[in-house]
Amino acid sequence: MQNFIQGILTGNFEGSTYQDVVYDRVLHVQTRSGRQLEITDMGPNSGHLQVGKTYTFFLSPFYLEEKDVRYYPPEEEVIESAFWEGKIIDLDWRPSQSSDNYECVEDSFMRGGWIVIETSEGYMFMYSSVFKIPPSIGGIVQFGETDFILKAVQKN
Repeated sequence: MQNFIQGILTGNFEGSTYQDVVYDRVLHVQTRSGRQLEITDMGPNSGHLQVGKTYTFFLSPFYLEEKDVRYYPPEEEVIESAFWEGKIIDLDWRPSQSSDNYECVEDSFMRGGWIVIETSEGYMFMYSSVFKIPPSIGGIVQFGETDFILKAVQKN
């Protein structure tokens, strides 16, 4: 699990609230390379995470559609660059059987079936619905600047 995105939590804020009920949280994270990420926790399960501490995050891009994603099968040459780029390394990733390894778990995380891409920042999940054609191992995925959805945090 060392290859998922690691970063320092620089902010942990209440998101949407109504009548003193918090419906989501917004996390600000600085990755090892210095890139700033905004992560939405739809749980919201992350209120206890401490600012200034380093965590390993399991993330997926927030609200991407087919039109937002460029996919190059392994046999095609990549002709453009993008803000985010990753190589598909798994088409059916599943977490370990025990949820004891994770905290702040989002409902869909433990079901698995995730497409995993390896980016310069670490691994992240993609939904299969964003691909116009079936993806394959070794394919390249590109998309623009985006926020992320928190799927889980690795327990330390």
